[in-house]
Amino acid sequence: MKSFTFIAILIAGAGLSACSSTTTGGTGGTGGPSVSTTTNIGGQATNVGGVYSATQAGALTAITISKSSSNGQPLWMNTVVQTVIAGYESANVLAIGGFNNNSPIKGVTGTLTTTPLTGTATYTGRYSRTTSGSFLSGALAIDVDFGALTFADTTAGVDVSGTISGAQFSGTFTKGGQSAPLAGGFFGTNEMVGAFGNGSIAGVIYGTTP
Repeated sequence: MKSFTFIAILIAGAGLSACSSTTTGGTGGTGGPSVSTTTNIGGQATNVGGVYSATQAGALTAITISKSSSNGQPLWMNTVVQTVIAGYESANVLAIGGFNNNSPIKGVTGTLTTTPLTGTATYTGRYSRTTSGSFLSGALAIDVDFGALTFADTTAGVDVSGTISGAQFSGTFTKGGQSAPLAGGFFGTNEMVGAFGNGSIAGVIYGTTP
């Protein structure tokens, strides 16, 4: 039960770690007050009135080039200024990973699932991998074992694997002999979303269950 939306902005920062923070706000409803919690994982990602930003060199930085799309998800690409950023966006989460002016930028911000995570599940979606001058996207299938607290993809040519803690995960993304640290979480009812990056590659992964 997880739904994935891919935003193509993956600017992986060599100095960005998989830390997380939360902000909480109350909202009223017909059933009385409810509380929603927004969590930042490995950096922050925002969309304010169509202006997208993510964490770059420790500060929230706006993406200033025009946005296009890839597989229905945001993509920012201008190799002249060495900017290639991938993203994933849904009602529950925004993930961005890539390079902005040849510097890594990334972040995952969203509402973590409150659905009990038990048993096993397969999340199908895509990965988007960027360098400061290239973009590559492909299909992805990730098998998750919530009992063993592990996950690994079953896709040829790419390796995505790691461990789970609560509703968050950390691990490694590897493609073409290049690897980068990966961090993300489980959002909504059926989404698994993360961002990865370092000084060489960056990007996002996302997937959903039926």
